[in-house]
Amino acid sequence: MPDKVYVITGPTSGFGRRAALALAEHGTVVLVGRNAAKLDDVRSTIEGTGGKAVSVLCDLSDLTSVRRAVARITELGLPIAGVLNNAGIFPTSTGTAQRHRADSTPGRPAPARSL
Repeated sequence: MPDKVYVITGPTSGFGRRAALALAEHGTVVLVGRNAAKLDDVRSTIEGTGGKAVSVLCDLSDLTSVRRAVARITELGLPIAGVLNNAGIFPTSTGTAQRHRADSTPGRPAPARSL
């Protein structure tokens, strides 16, 4: 049976990177993020210490990208032991920020906010 697998979003810097490196000591890490070069850097660091990692490109602010990433992770057929949602969403416009807040709180209008 394969080792445990941990899925982590936002693994390319800060807490997410440190968490990914720590989780790699306990099993395979599925690295989910927007920047392929940064994902590859973390994956290479993990593999350089004898660990296992898989990079999955995904923009969590784009539902189509999320569905594609979920399909890719599912295709791996690995036993997921845990998920760490560490990714932040940094909207590029007020409309985007409002849409994300509205999506997370059904039935409530999103408050106006200046960016």
